Amino acid sequence: MLALCEEMLLLTIHDDQGAYRRDSLNDYFYLVSAAILYDFALRQMISLNNSADIVPSESEATGHSVLDGVFNRIVAQQTASSLIFWINELTESNKFKNEFLHHLLEREIIEQDSQRLFGLFPYSTYPAKNLSVGQELRSRLNRAVTENQIVDERTVALLTLMRPTPVIRTLFPDNAAVVSERVRQWMHYNGRNPRTTHFLLSTAEAISLWYT
Repeated sequence: MLALCEEMLLLTIHDDQGAYRRDSLNDYFYLVSAAILYDFALRQMISLNNSADIVPSESEATGHSVLDGVFNRIVAQQTASSLIFWINELTESNKFKNEFLHHLLEREIIEQDSQRLFGLFPYSTYPAKNLSVGQELRSRLNRAVTENQIVDERTVALLTLMRPTPVIRTLFPDNAAVVSERVRQWMHYNGRNPRTTHFLLSTAEAISLWYT
């Protein structure tokens, strides 16, 4: 299973072009960072204190080398820091984004296509190698918003984090308002873990500050 942030990262890349979706590029990077933090919350590796600062817990390694590297960075922080601090910190760190891309390359979900702009400046794109992974992810999101069923926690998280951003219109151009309302209803469904639900709603609220 992919980490939640890797699913979010896949949504930033065009399957055929392998390039980031420029229409919402900054939004996606914020969302990838938020998904990293929520992934830790789902694994009960971090929580929020009364000041809405992130507090790491004593946890075993995830076995995912990149996630473990991020978690060690959080643990190494000498003072408790807020959700907004960590979203910004991870968004500005190309190191972690590149490491997650490399992890997807290793699993042969994407492939690297190295090119030169104007024959001079090197750059890379990352078209899908295993198309079924991205297709199933998007199909899962579409089923969640079109079918009347209980939706799994990871799918709710992806859509809840996207909801305050223009990304929701990019992924659902024909029914963004309907999708947004449906996600709003899930956000207050009381059948989920209250601790992780609180973390998710707090993270979505932190993201929304960039759009107010």
